[in-house]
Amino acid sequence: KGYIQHIDEDFHTYLTECECMVKRKSIARLRKSGLGNTIEHCTLDSYTVQNPWQKRVKDTALEYISDTSGSWFYIGGQSGCGKTHICTAISVALINQGRTLKYEIWRNLFHQLQSLQFDNEKYGYKLKELQDVDILYIDDFMKSIDKSKINTELNFAFEIINARYIADKPTIISSELLIDQLNSLDNAIAGRIVEKSGR
Repeated sequence: KGYIQHIDEDFHTYLTECECMVKRKSIARLRKSGLGNTIEHCTLDSYTVQNPWQKRVKDTALEYISDTSGSWFYIGGQSGCGKTHICTAISVALINQGRTLKYEIWRNLFHQLQSLQFDNEKYGYKLKELQDVDILYIDDFMKSIDKSKINTELNFAFEIINARYIADKPTIISSELLIDQLNSLDNAIAGRIVEKSGR
């Protein structure tokens, strides 16, 4: 059931969480966050390797899972190339190691930060939450680019990326933007991602 009952020396009973609860809660959050049933079929075993670049992606994912130690995993490319599949597979593997992970879709996160930006307390709380979580997975990073809001979006992106960078926390990012394209938008963001994900 997720809890273990103990009896102390005075024969009083108390409960502690089983170590499996970390996994259960993280998987529940993954399901609620929008990934839904993808966690069942987006596995490393089901990731198709037909081309050399796909083998490189899978090998890099396996290497990342074996030792995150503050490093990041970034994958960029066109829609449909398997970015969400590989990032979800990594996420589930790390959860199964007992890690705590938070999943965010960039577009939703951007709109949430927009709505909070004039409430310092709530905005600060959200940024702290993103900074403090053991592993953060951002899906479709910078997908909602609206030219009229590009500066606001880049400011939010920098705050999150920089906070994770300074805290030296493992971060998983998928994006339709290749690093060169991201660099043309903001070299500080791209530079931190390259430094942390370079293997």
